Amino acid sequence: TIVVSPLQALMKDQVDNFSSITGTEIAAAIYGLQTLPERGGVQEGVRLGDIGILYVSPEQLRNKSFIQTISQREVGGWVFDEAHCLSKWGHDFRPDYLYVVRFIREFALLNKTAIPPVQCFTATAKVDVRLEIIDIIHSELGLDMVEFEGGHQRSNLRYEVWPVDPSEKFQVILELLQARYSGTGSVVIYCAQRKRTEQLAHFLQQGGYEAQPYHAKLDPTLKRRIQDGFIQGD
Repeated sequence: TIVVSPLQALMKDQVDNFSSITGTEIAAAIYGLQTLPERGGVQEGVRLGDIGILYVSPEQLRNKSFIQTISQREVGGWVFDEAHCLSKWGHDFRPDYLYVVRFIREFALLNKTAIPPVQCFTATAKVDVRLEIIDIIHSELGLDMVEFEGGHQRSNLRYEVWPVDPSEKFQVILELLQARYSGTGSVVIYCAQRKRTEQLAHFLQQGGYEAQPYHAKLDPTLKRRIQDGFIQGD
């Protein structure tokens, strides 16, 4: 089974959790932060049949070595995680999601096999987005999707809006942390700009917090170290 996922951190987290819960190592991921030996090890595991669930970013399906690797196995199913990226919602964010749908069809034709089952999962799909996903899968792959709706109520979430002047944002964030964060668990702060993540992380470090910026332009080695440190609770 090939799972298409948009985020490297998400893939690694899901693979780690899957391995922990099942006590197996049949799930793996291929993504840009891996070294060549790490990537080669996963590809070899796929070829040998040791890997049964493979997480990949949609861009990997344009990679010749990746295509050669999965061509040596029968693909029994495709899964789209964050499937709203298939809709107009995600066309600008991850245009390669739509390419994956075409790839599934062409890959089946190339290998003279039937198109395998496709599953789409998202927690971000209003009616128009759901209909668009269903239409894309039907028109491109000839598959009729069956809908399962889990509801939208999130009892574990609470939302607050704090109107502040832009110049006050960093200080308000610091004060909220000081008032509410006891040091257990972790905190994620989203910023609109990459530069802003670095400025805010530096500000919070001066306030005594173990804060690090995380964005697409970081050096891959540093990015991986920060990601691993976050997952491990450092």
